[in-house]
Amino acid sequence: MLLDVLSPAPVRTGHPRASDDAAGSPARGVFFLVAVAQAALFGLSGLFGGFYDFSAWGALALISSVLLVALVLVQPLALSRPAALALAGVALLAGWSALSMTWAESVDQAWNEVNRFGFYAITLTLVIGAVRTRRHAATVMGVLTAGLAVTVLYTVGAMLLGDGGSMFKDFRLEDPLGYVNGMAGLGLMAFWAFIALAEGARHPAARGCAMAFAVLAGDLIVLTQSRAAVPAVVASGLLMLAVVPGRMTRAWALLAACAGVAVSLPVVLDVYGEFSEQVLYPADGTVRSAAAAACVAAVAAGVVWALACAAVPGGASRALRRVSAGALVAIVLAGAVTAVVAVGDPIDRVKTEYDDFVSLRVDEDRATRFTEGGGFRYDLWRIAFDEFKGSPLRGVGAGNYDTDYYRERRNPQPAPQPHSLEMQLLGELGVVGLAALLLLVAGVVWGIVRAAHDSLERDRWVIVGAAGIFLAWLAHTSVDWLHNIPGITGIALVAAGVVLAVRQPGEERGAIAPRRVSVAVIGLVVVLALLAASEGRRWAGEYYLARSGSELNRDADAALRDAGRALDLNPDSLPAHYAAARAYAAMDRYELARSTLLDAARTEPSDYVPWVLLGDLAVRHGRLGQARVAYRRATVRSPYDTDFSVSSSLGELRGS
Repeated sequence: MLLDVLSPAPVRTGHPRASDDAAGSPARGVFFLVAVAQAALFGLSGLFGGFYDFSAWGALALISSVLLVALVLVQPLALSRPAALALAGVALLAGWSALSMTWAESVDQAWNEVNRFGFYAITLTLVIGAVRTRRHAATVMGVLTAGLAVTVLYTVGAMLLGDGGSMFKDFRLEDPLGYVNGMAGLGLMAFWAFIALAEGARHPAARGCAMAFAVLAGDLIVLTQSRAAVPAVVASGLLMLAVVPGRMTRAWALLAACAGVAVSLPVVLDVYGEFSEQVLYPADGTVRSAAAAACVAAVAAGVVWALACAAVPGGASRALRRVSAGALVAIVLAGAVTAVVAVGDPIDRVKTEYDDFVSLRVDEDRATRFTEGGGFRYDLWRIAFDEFKGSPLRGVGAGNYDTDYYRERRNPQPAPQPHSLEMQLLGELGVVGLAALLLLVAGVVWGIVRAAHDSLERDRWVIVGAAGIFLAWLAHTSVDWLHNIPGITGIALVAAGVVLAVRQPGEERGAIAPRRVSVAVIGLVVVLALLAASEGRRWAGEYYLARSGSELNRDADAALRDAGRALDLNPDSLPAHYAAARAYAAMDRYELARSTLLDAARTEPSDYVPWVLLGDLAVRHGRLGQARVAYRRATVRSPYDTDFSVSSSLGELRGS
């Protein structure tokens, strides 16, 4: 299906000579394969936890840094004006995060954010530099969409044929990604990739297949019961209708996909309808029925859409388009009226849900979480905004949101980030961080608008798919933390890179060339080398830390040596301190274990965890006076938690 819609010829995107070189240079062909590999990895990342662990994305970041150095050294780096603006935004995020290490309490967490934003900047630059023709763009988007299709098929297949109930947490779809809201965001990004094909594929059969996948992705979103998905779905839909031309066909495609999902809802919602605090997850049979209903609805929607596309020619008459627009408006109005009637008094409902939102109320007895406005985000955002007010220019430092959160929170949720990219940047990096994000978004939106204006009719599915994926990610991560999941954010960055790669002749002539602008090239290579060294050093530290944990039960001396190596590489790492303390405790060296944990407490004075561990350690060695002091200090740093006590710790020991 995807190969069907790739552009038939390598029509040039920029300056003729540059495009000819791009097609004929073996080195540039290699970098294009790198971009294809990126698209495949990120498209499939949902099957591998979104590369959330640093052991996964850190290795990718190190490899990407080396590859980008090679790219800069062998070919001109031509940036369109939108691309330059977007890259300036990501580079500013990485640079300001690095500077924030000088004022952040947790240098370790700030350093992690430097590497993360650096990885994002490198990923975006690699795609922009490697994609040089329309065929390149179509191939990269095709591979990315194929990866998303495989992820959707695997998820639905596992629910149909495997132990589907175990894929859920609290009756909400969590696997294969391992995070409920992340699955919703991944489903929404996949949904827009498939809608783009349903709208722009050449053959009606390909459009029908894409529509079937869109319905499956929509049902996966429903199965997550993610409240964050509701504003993300609405916002991305409105943005795609407002920003990208071709609205009529897109609106009908959205209507068809929504109808397909609606048909399956009575069965799909049965999964969450089984919610019970006494059971961990839904019955396999219920999940299997939901997946089967989703498949039937998807096939039906695909067939109907394919027949409709075959029946209505692409160049429909003006009269037919007017009839189509009128019918669409009538259907939308009828749906809006039905929704208002179902809700009752809309103003009263809005007031009620807002009150639930600011009061942090959660009602788990509803048949679906989508109609509930409660939750804990108001508390999370309040703390981030307080951090911004305390330091509006620079914030508390990259990755340091939780230095205040546990002390100030009014809810039970452990959260190292405020579940919003904008609020996280405001709290951690101040107005500079938010300005950097605005540069990134402005550059990508500018690129989308320009690409749509220049070549929408020739490359509709590529442009619509790339725009939909990025805008869906932006909308969803504005109310969650998809930006902290490198694999999911990588999908958005590959899509953004595709539309930002479109260059005009003047921009090709302004490229940074290895031979002509040696100072700029040397500067860029130096920055990339420093970033590679940073990523490599941290990755090595994480490697020794993981090895220390695996060695602890069989060889405490080896575990201690590896914990020491991790501390040498990253002296500010609290996990490395904990690993060393565990090794000392296993060797029955109480004072050294205690001293190591006290060092951890001094490293990050706001963190309550070192004091909890000190209390636990003291209880195990009968030092109850020291334990009481440690638990009191933990409670000061996290007052919401009331179970830090000698009695509770002793109870756990007796129970074990």
